Amino acid sequence: MSRTTTTAVLHALRSSDDEMAWNVLVQRYEPILIAIGRRYGLGQEDARDVSQQTLLECVRGLRGGSYDRERGRLRHWLASIARHRAIDARRQRSRRAGRTDPNWQPIDDDDDAALELAWEEECRRTILRTAMERLRDESRADKRTLDAFDLVAIRGASAETAAAATGLSVSQVYLAKHRTAARLREIVREIEEAYAEDHP
Repeated sequence: MSRTTTTAVLHALRSSDDEMAWNVLVQRYEPILIAIGRRYGLGQEDARDVSQQTLLECVRGLRGGSYDRERGRLRHWLASIARHRAIDARRQRSRRAGRTDPNWQPIDDDDDAALELAWEEECRRTILRTAMERLRDESRADKRTLDAFDLVAIRGASAETAAAATGLSVSQVYLAKHRTAARLREIVREIEEAYAEDHP
C-alpha cells in the first residue's frame, strides 16, 4: 500500500484523473467498503459493486465540491455513501441467505454509532492485514519466524502449538513474537499515518 497521505490523494483526485491516486484510494478503502457492504447483508459481488459506486461518487463529489473537509472526515462521508448504496442494493435485490463469516455483526440501517464502530473494526483489520503483508515482503526474518508470529500474535495459538507447527523451539517462538511485534507496530504506525486526513 502506498505511503501517500489521504490528504495528498484527495488533492490529486480533486484536480485531475490521476490514475495513481485513484489506485491508492481503491487499495486503501475498497476492503473496508466491501466489508461494510457485507455488514449490511450484501453478498460479496454486490458489496464490491457498492464499494466501486461509493468511490466513484466520492471522486465526483470531490470535483463537484460536495465534500468539504471542514465539515467532516472523509471516512464519515464514505461510510454514509456506502450505507445508502448498500440499502439501495438491498432494495433492488432480494437478500441472499447464508453467511459464513463468524465476525459478521449486522448494522441497523439508521444506527450511526454502529456504522462508526463497524468502520473502525474493518479499518483496523485492513491496516493489520496490510501491515502483515508488508512485514512478509520486507522482513529479513525467515518464514518460520513469521509463521510463528502469525500463529501466536494474530491467530491466538499457544507458543507450544506454534513451535510444533514451525519446528522452532518455544523460546524461539517467544523471541520471534517479541522482535516481530516491534517491527509490525512500526509498519502499522506508518500505514495509520498514510490514512490520516490533514488539512491541505
